[in-house]
Amino acid sequence: MNAYEQQQQAEGWSRAWDHRLGRIDEMILDFTRRQGVICNAGLRRLTDELRLWFDQEVPHLGYDPDWQRVKSDGRILQRLVEERIAHLLHEDRLCVSVVEAPVVEE
Repeated sequence: MNAYEQQQQAEGWSRAWDHRLGRIDEMILDFTRRQGVICNAGLRRLTDELRLWFDQEVPHLGYDPDWQRVKSDGRILQRLVEERIAHLLHEDRLCVSVVEAPVVEE
């Protein structure tokens, strides 16, 4: 296998992700409708939902070492989700509303 073929194979999950951006955006919008808010815990839950969906959507990537690395480091996938949220904000498909979280005294 030459270097080009190795690079193409390594970028397989990225191309598959990019190919499904429309569906990913819809899943983000649906999640925000259901939850009403996105906080840190919600962002982790959304990221987990997208990871599970992507695993089911593209099962052959289970053998892709780069996808396995992305899945095992939640920060990488969460950054991708955050980029999609920023994109939706930029396109005016999602808006931000500020809600002060209640303070819990111990």
